[in-house]
Amino acid sequence: MVVNILEKLAAVAAGDNRPRAAYFCTYTPVEILAAAGFCPVRLEPRLEAGGDAMGLLSANVCSFVRACLATGLEGNAADLGALVVAASCTGMMHLYSAWLESGGAVPAYLLDVPRKTGESATAFFAARLRLLARELGLPAGSQGEDVLWKAISTYNRVRRALRNFVGPSVNMAARERRALLRLALRHADDRLPDVLRPKSGGSCSTPAGPSVLVTGCMVPDAVVSLVEEFGVRVAVDESCSGLRPLLFSGETVDSWGDDPFLALARRYLSRAPCPRMSLESRLAEVLSLATRYRVDGVIYFAMKFCDFAMHEFPPLRNVFEARRIPVIMLEGEYLQAATGQLRTRIEAFLEAMSTQGE
Repeated sequence: MVVNILEKLAAVAAGDNRPRAAYFCTYTPVEILAAAGFCPVRLEPRLEAGGDAMGLLSANVCSFVRACLATGLEGNAADLGALVVAASCTGMMHLYSAWLESGGAVPAYLLDVPRKTGESATAFFAARLRLLARELGLPAGSQGEDVLWKAISTYNRVRRALRNFVGPSVNMAARERRALLRLALRHADDRLPDVLRPKSGGSCSTPAGPSVLVTGCMVPDAVVSLVEEFGVRVAVDESCSGLRPLLFSGETVDSWGDDPFLALARRYLSRAPCPRMSLESRLAEVLSLATRYRVDGVIYFAMKFCDFAMHEFPPLRNVFEARRIPVIMLEGEYLQAATGQLRTRIEAFLEAMSTQGE
């Protein structure tokens, strides 16, 4: 079934001739990029990328950031019409500066994202989104707002369909979930809810063993694939590469006439928080997911040189250990995650997890 859905999504993608607008952080409202006439593309590093960034970024900058910059510089950005960089961490701000310094022809825009979620933070974020929309060419006034509301409505329907089809309650391999999410959120249009209508979901490749929650900032595909190779089900892929972009506490209201930028600001700041946001909200969210889906263990992947991960993991470990839920932190490079050492650590953790459950 999943292969069939992927084929249908690929057919939708084949007919999408819009110029691409790349972004990295999932706090970037793709609705604005789509309303401005772009195809929103999350620029994820290619496995062979790496060399061209070393002269622009220090070796102790997050490997995901270095790989993203290298992917863009080595030709993957040739057909981009715009690049949006969210100022989500120091590494991303270095990426933005390095992109400008490289002299690339693709215009880059910096989006400030608040770490708090109160009314003042929401108003600030709405103002920054309005500025981004103008920079990308969305018309001002009611004309642009009507186009934006249409994009908001489309993405709301697509996300609802995706949650029904690939949500944590659906038995589906995490790597298949990710493939579906990438295609559907890139080429969202009114046809996709029908394409994603089947609710049985799942696939015969879904591991039937114990279940884990995988979390962190960016969790490479190689990590979830390694876990699933051992017959363990990734019940909750709580990462920016997985289900986190779908986990909102509330939908944007599908009503025209309100301020769409304020609605988007509220909506994105109410999504499942990533490690850069409030520590208290992060701990509550991850614990709630682990409890709701009754996972047997938690795997935390930390990118080397990621300050947010180093700050977050100790209290997160304490929260789970207090509830006798096994937890492990794996540290590695983004493009070299599937190492023998990592495989050994995952295997040892899963063995200890199964022993504790006896």
